[in-house]
Amino acid sequence: MSDWIEEIRLGLRLSPRGVLILVDEAVPERLGGLVRALLVDHPDLEVLAKPSGLMDLPDGSAVVLVPEAEDAFWLNMNRPVFARKSLKVVLFCRREVTEVLAREAPDFYDWIAQRHECPPGVAEHAVFGIRQALRCRAPGILFAHADKLYRKDPQERIERFEQVFREALPGRTIRWIDTMKAYAEVVSEIQNAGRAWVACDAVGYEHAARFRWALAEARRKTRAILLVPNYYQDRFWNISDHVWGPLDMVTKHLANAGARHPGRLAAVSGQETGVIGCLIGLLSRGYAEEELLAAMLRSTDAAAGLGERILSAGLARAPIQGYFIPPHVQRHLGKRIGLWSLSRRPARKVEGIEILDGNGGFPLLIDRAPRIEFLLCQGERTPERWIELSRLAYDHGDFDAAQTWASRALEIQESAIGYFLQGIALTELSHLNWEAGHPAAATLRRAGVQALIHAEPMLDGDMPPEDLLTLYSLLAEIGFEIGVDPSHVWQLQRALMLVDEPRTRPKDLRRIAGLLRRTGDVERAEAILKATLDKTKDHQERAKLRFSLAWCAFTRRSFDEADTMAEGIAKEIAGRGGSAYERLLLDIDKFRMRLRLERGEPREALTVADASLKRETPYAWSIRGEGGHRIPLVAIALNRSGRAADAEVLLRKLLALPVEVDLDARFLGLVSRDALVAFVHDTRLLLGMHPEARKELWNELAAALRAQGRHLEAAEVEAQRDQDLDEPPPAS
Repeated sequence: MSDWIEEIRLGLRLSPRGVLILVDEAVPERLGGLVRALLVDHPDLEVLAKPSGLMDLPDGSAVVLVPEAEDAFWLNMNRPVFARKSLKVVLFCRREVTEVLAREAPDFYDWIAQRHECPPGVAEHAVFGIRQALRCRAPGILFAHADKLYRKDPQERIERFEQVFREALPGRTIRWIDTMKAYAEVVSEIQNAGRAWVACDAVGYEHAARFRWALAEARRKTRAILLVPNYYQDRFWNISDHVWGPLDMVTKHLANAGARHPGRLAAVSGQETGVIGCLIGLLSRGYAEEELLAAMLRSTDAAAGLGERILSAGLARAPIQGYFIPPHVQRHLGKRIGLWSLSRRPARKVEGIEILDGNGGFPLLIDRAPRIEFLLCQGERTPERWIELSRLAYDHGDFDAAQTWASRALEIQESAIGYFLQGIALTELSHLNWEAGHPAAATLRRAGVQALIHAEPMLDGDMPPEDLLTLYSLLAEIGFEIGVDPSHVWQLQRALMLVDEPRTRPKDLRRIAGLLRRTGDVERAEAILKATLDKTKDHQERAKLRFSLAWCAFTRRSFDEADTMAEGIAKEIAGRGGSAYERLLLDIDKFRMRLRLERGEPREALTVADASLKRETPYAWSIRGEGGHRIPLVAIALNRSGRAADAEVLLRKLLALPVEVDLDARFLGLVSRDALVAFVHDTRLLLGMHPEARKELWNELAAALRAQGRHLEAAEVEAQRDQDLDEPPPAS
């Protein structure tokens, strides 16, 4: 038992006529341990969240009071109650509450006989969960934070988890895995982790899926951790350090369910979120409060001590059949948990609180991700298995994993389908890198084209039409973007012959429509997109198809129609999880900026850009990230809005020119100022932009210099532009 708790116990024992003891800098994670220790000496101990409850207590009662700042006046005015009733009170106060008491209730504060500082603590239920997961060799842990915390600084939530982990398993080590590295590198890191726990801070479904695939490929069966924002339906154990608060709200719910000593129940349970809901359910079903309290006190893990009663009452339905179950019941059952199921849980209501059975019902792995994980865990890894995995990963949208698995198949046995899958995956990767300004784009494109050229002569008549469409549409797009290869017209014609095939991928049809739009055939592009939209059910694909239609309206210069369509898509997908939706939102932001610039509304474009860069997102933006390729449009909007000096800073950074300016006077009045300053300070260079994009930025920089009266410098910039653009584009 902690020394500070022992000193409080001693202080209460040595004070027969009442005493006030202050626990300062209190944290809710320490309340349960304090109350359980004091119950040994004071079985009738009360735990109150409101001081008005002191009036009804018998003389000489022992109390743990958890006041708030607004209670200071009441405590100061009613301090004679403490003396008249000889109450033994432990004030469990956060630091800010203590400061208010000292300032606004000075007479009451002077009565405090002892002061103890509460040490920092972690949630005991999270500690017990990690220990039980290791004891039962659970395949892994989903460590869930509250969503509000999850959107804060990533380092903060990692440090918070590490505190819990050190308390649970002192001496064990954690190896953090960055799943946005090359997939093959992620697998290698896990294979080389040894007996260390491997962990991933998963800010999106894609991060979680790549981590799980890498675990399966590395044959790792335990000691794995995923940090996630919520509970999920999954074979990994759900654990959280979340504490339901404030105590006043918890005690009200328990009192409404029939508890006579709600504060005592809440404190002993550790205020674990799911346990409070179960206590409400058990009380509503007639379980005696004293019986529930005794069950929790008999168990080291208080919440798990309710496990049998929760199961008997039907509050965790059919856990042995493999349904998702609450973490505290999972800790109670341990290895007795049955097979995992993907079934959804129904919602239910307990005393006016609507909850999901087990606080979770949505799968962590979605789309093709669970099938990929299953295949990686099963059977021999033959060329056919790697090919199947590569195709699934490509359809799932993870082109890095797709090209890795295609390469693994080719290492064992060369095949047309292996080169085909490797080629299309590398080509898709090159597009993503090109858009984000990565210099690796040209190398990836060259490798992708070589693989596709290698595959084409080997293809036979058994090639599915949807794969042929992918091949032809990619080759057509590559030829069009290079601008020196007229074969893209022929490849596009070959692709158009296959657009009516029943199993075509919406992604390929969007690519073909984009080529048609850029070559002037907007009407045919819209016809293909609308026909595809009619037969597509996937919500994400439908959103992307509608966005492509918005681009068609833009090309027709129907700006109002295009803006309305883009705004509607953005509202519909806002708040949906996953980086794919985030990327689409960012693309829509860029589209709306470009539209306003084209319409001659640079100030409105700057407003959209400012809000876009400021918008909170769990995905880190950087010079090479999703925020980086919005910056060119921000610079153009600044320049055309009369802020040439601000625009010059960004344009120089984008073109890898020296930036020698005091940033204290730049970007004033913009809510995204911090993001823009961070961009300028980034030491990495944005390389690999398309020549047309570079030309536009050179022209804007020259215009910005002229707007500031620096005509000679503008002429020098134009000379640099001509020299830069005379160089051949990166080889593809």
